[in-house]
Amino acid sequence: MQFYLPADLSQIHLGTSLYRRNGVGELERLVRLPFLPSTGYAFGVTPSSWHGVDRIPGGESPRNSLMLTWYLDGGWQKLRASAAQAARSLRSRYRTQFGENPRGEDCNP
Repeated sequence: MQFYLPADLSQIHLGTSLYRRNGVGELERLVRLPFLPSTGYAFGVTPSSWHGVDRIPGGESPRNSLMLTWYLDGGWQKLRASAAQAARSLRSRYRTQFGENPRGEDCNP
């Protein structure tokens, strides 16, 4: 999990990119996340997940962020169970507070 902490919008182009392997085994960019104040992202690191940042040009301000890394004993099954539990908890809290999701649909999967 990484929280972006830039001072303003001037570094929007310095966000992290997420990649996948294409049909010939090369990495292709799926998305570049904008480097905006008070935003961030999280994903599970696996042997088939890739992320990175383009080379930062000279003269840029520091790319301030906070990164948290968790290591779990028990492998992917434990991670999946933890992620599913967290998702259920978040859905429940959202329903309690708002009653439905932002698109106006019921939050039940």
